[in-house]
Amino acid sequence: MVFIITFWVSLLGIIGVLLFKFIELKQGFVIAKSIRLKIHIRVIRYKKRVISFLSGFSADKIKTLFLMFGKQFVCLFSKFTKFVDKKTQKLASKVSKKYEQHSSKDASEFLKKISSHKKNLDVESQKRNNSNF
Repeated sequence: MVFIITFWVSLLGIIGVLLFKFIELKQGFVIAKSIRLKIHIRVIRYKKRVISFLSGFSADKIKTLFLMFGKQFVCLFSKFTKFVDKKTQKLASKVSKKYEQHSSKDASEFLKKISSHKKNLDVESQKRNNSNF
């Protein structure tokens, strides 16, 4: 369910960005030009830093690095899905009323008296039923 929501939010975000750009092109002016320019400069700086960092590595080392990151991502994703699976199973058992709740407190005196009286009534009714046969 999370992935479906993520997909639709992402799709709506992409459509929103495209509509925003279409409106800008149709109107003929750029909205928030100064903010967009600052963001663009930061992205270019970050790109240059990453390229300069990776230029010191050979292609094999970069491939190994990406494989290590991929493995870590898969392991974390696996742990996340196990966590979600446990939570959904617990929720499903609660919903299907298979979940037993245990109280940490002792029963009150009133409930103890009622339960003992009910047990006595059950024993007496069983005796009567057995004596009739």
